[in-house]
Amino acid sequence: SGPLDPPSNALRQASVGGDPAALYEMGSRTIEGRGVPRDARAAVALFEKAAEKNFAPAQYRVGNAYEKGTGVTRDLETARRWYQRAAENGNTRARHNRAVLLAEGTGAKRDYADAVGWVQ
Repeated sequence: SGPLDPPSNALRQASVGGDPAALYEMGSRTIEGRGVPRDARAAVALFEKAAEKNFAPAQYRVGNAYEKGTGVTRDLETARRWYQRAAENGNTRARHNRAVLLAEGTGAKRDYADAVGWVQ
């Protein structure tokens, strides 16, 4: 079984059943084209399903997709909200990215004080 092999039936069934880790894995495979056709929009939809179940790695990936405009329309405010949810669930990369968005300004102003709080 190699990296280009299609996902197992068990993984497919778990993702269809709504298991957040399985949804995340299917999203990862879909965004990278590992064993399934590459499809950024479908991958983000899978990440969002896992993210809604409070799965922090998926929340981070959704935030990243909105920050970069991968598979979705770029939306820095939505990215910030997903990064915040992931950070609150312990994802350190999300804490960093949220701080950067705050420092750069996702809305009308930059918020350095709040940004510093997210990287401490």
